[in-house]
Amino acid sequence: MPGIVIFTRLRAAPGQIDAVLAAFDSLHTAASGEPGTVAFAVHVAADDPNLLLCYEAYADDAALANHRGSDAVRDAVSSFGELLDGPPEVTYAQLLRGKGVPSA
Repeated sequence: MPGIVIFTRLRAAPGQIDAVLAAFDSLHTAASGEPGTVAFAVHVAADDPNLLLCYEAYADDAALANHRGSDAVRDAVSSFGELLDGPPEVTYAQLLRGKGVPSA
């Protein structure tokens, strides 16, 4: 069961959704190769094409630290700057139960 789950809402600035999605390309590739990254998903809201909803799950604090310390995270975060319409909304959670989620 993942030890750390993170939900993030990011709103792209007008006309910037493609640039925001491009910033996730290398980040997703890097996360896919991280052994402690249990899940890393980016969704677009069905009713708002500028709203991205992200789900991340990490095995433990060390896995999250490894992810956050990566070049891919540094590059993505630095590129978000003017691409976002406001700061990301981040919520940390702990998985209680689920179906179709890693190790639930």
